[in-house]
Amino acid sequence: MIPLFMDAELAYLFRHGLIRDAAYELQTPSSRAALHALALQLLENVFGGAPNWPDPNTPLPRHATDPYADELAFHAKAAQSGASAPVDGLGRAEALYLWRAASWAEFRANPVLAIEYFQKLAAHAAAPPAVRVLAARSAGWLLHTIGRSGPGREHLEAALKDAEAAGLELEPARIIGVLGLLLQDIGQLEQSGAMLERALVLQRRTGQRSDESRTLTYLANVVLKSGQQDKALEMYQRALAIAREVGDRRGQGVALANLGTALSQGGNHAEAESAYRQALVVQRAIGNRRIEGIVLGNLANLLDTQGQYDSAEDAYRQAIALHHEYGNQRSAGFALGNLAGLYAATARPELAEKAYQQALATHAQVGAKWSLAVHRCDYALFKLRNGDAAGARELWLQGADSLREIGDTGELGRKADAMRRACDACAVKPFVDA
Repeated sequence: MIPLFMDAELAYLFRHGLIRDAAYELQTPSSRAALHALALQLLENVFGGAPNWPDPNTPLPRHATDPYADELAFHAKAAQSGASAPVDGLGRAEALYLWRAASWAEFRANPVLAIEYFQKLAAHAAAPPAVRVLAARSAGWLLHTIGRSGPGREHLEAALKDAEAAGLELEPARIIGVLGLLLQDIGQLEQSGAMLERALVLQRRTGQRSDESRTLTYLANVVLKSGQQDKALEMYQRALAIAREVGDRRGQGVALANLGTALSQGGNHAEAESAYRQALVVQRAIGNRRIEGIVLGNLANLLDTQGQYDSAEDAYRQAIALHHEYGNQRSAGFALGNLAGLYAATARPELAEKAYQQALATHAQVGAKWSLAVHRCDYALFKLRNGDAAGARELWLQGADSLREIGDTGELGRKADAMRRACDACAVKPFVDA
């Protein structure tokens, strides 16, 4: 229904908008371009001047214009479109503000908007090759984090070709490292390990110490999943030492978070909790909400295994909320599957059933092969303990086969031990090795 009246303020805004649009359309294209160029200059002056063009090989420093970078990019583009002659610097200004708008959107936990800006920057003719490649790499990784691993991988592989063609020294190793992590996330451990080894060689050759620390952490994950816990622990400690040596707080947070998982699997619960809590301090200090959510989920799982159910449930819920806020469906699904196990352990079977089904659906949707395998095994345990041996057997065989195919012998061994004990307790003929 159309209102028959409106208050004075709404009437003013409505008429002002019409007058503004009409006045804008009456201007010639060159006059509009000049007005946009003036708007760009005035806005920059309000915030202390335009930011300098940053080094793409270092983290992008924050600037007062960042919350308005998308608007500044718009004015820079509009100032070019109707200009009677090319204006020096406008194309470069547009590229700069697209970069800042993408970075700000990512910082503000809006990966979908960040992807849009990074994709525009990756195709922008005025951006230097190193920046275009950085943008393509960033878009590819963010696509993966929101569950679009296929397009993300395509972006990364295209970025790698462009980086090599442009003769860039540092970007190829970074892209190869990110590709290795993506492959790890989708369950291709052998390919992931080979890719990360390749990245490590390049990073050491070019002295990329911060990147070396992170790649070493991700490679340690592959080693841990192959059952070599002592070797993995040594690699995590080395990665942490490098990050501390070069003052890379982000790298320290990544190493600590993954070290916590290795310590937890080895039964060193107190040390694992300390590592997780240190990682949380770092992630909150640097504002890395995505990794904060992942660490919270890992901490919740540790508390869960120790029987601290109330604290664990609270941490799971915080983690899931952060994952949804950031659009990280992959991690949200994993935390939900673990929360399902907590529901089962605390005699809430209806909630457990629903959470397991939602988690498995999410894993399948985003292509999280390892998580799907793990939670199929956990769901099988739940089914068995609740009297559905046939359903448990089907889920177990699917999950165990996937873990075997992925090559995660450590996780498969732990799940198999739990299933054997459950079969004995339920007086069911073991089907672990079927």
